[in-house]
Amino acid sequence: MKAVLLFLCLGAAFTQDQAPEWLVIDETAPETMEYENPEDYSKVGWAEQDNQLETDEAPLASRSMLPSLEPWSNSPHQLKKEIRSEFKAKKYTRVIELVDILLAHEKGQAEILYKKAFALRQVGNFTKSLEVYNKVLEVKPKFRDAWYDRGGVLARLGKLEDALQSYDQAIGLNGNLTWLHYDRAVLLKKMQKWTEALQGFKRSVELGPKNSWAQLELGNMYFSINQYVHAMKYYQAALELNPKLPDAQKNLKFCIRYLEGK
Repeated sequence: MKAVLLFLCLGAAFTQDQAPEWLVIDETAPETMEYENPEDYSKVGWAEQDNQLETDEAPLASRSMLPSLEPWSNSPHQLKKEIRSEFKAKKYTRVIELVDILLAHEKGQAEILYKKAFALRQVGNFTKSLEVYNKVLEVKPKFRDAWYDRGGVLARLGKLEDALQSYDQAIGLNGNLTWLHYDRAVLLKKMQKWTEALQGFKRSVELGPKNSWAQLELGNMYFSINQYVHAMKYYQAALELNPKLPDAQKNLKFCIRYLEGK
């Protein structure tokens, strides 16, 4: 009882201005919230945490916000069939649109991504095409045709060394493709690597004797180093396959005149 009286006396001895900090009452503090249910405490706790999330954290889009699959009976499989059909018909702009709809609903597969990358290349969007080819190869690193096509895109972007490496990756997987060696040789010629380019066109002709363009370019390589007998051989082979090849007829006539004049 004496302890209680002492406490009351000490409290009366201080004014509000003199009171120690632990006795000062904050009159601006909100009134205590009352909860009818103890579980409400946990609800408020989670709400406060949600309010502290980073402002740039956006909620995931609901399925109602995705492009509709209704035209394809709500079936990704049906949409894939249309993509393949439009790709075969070379309707590349439409292919790009359809693939984007499909990718909004399911993860990209190598085949579908490849079709988009190829379509982007065909419409001239080489930068975006390269991005998608890179994604294709992340999914399927041993996709030879993706490496091959990627080389062509890199060459168009002026990244010649990278293009050569991409062609070499394709050859390492399976190099028995005449057009792969042809395109690689064209690139080497552009890079002024003449001996390697000559060997590349030779390999292209070996793999594809009916590749008139490879025959023509091999003839041009020999023509450029004044080996007109060899050049004639390949010009004649090229013209037998395709009489309308540019420069083949003109260069062949030059070779004949030169050799007749010796």
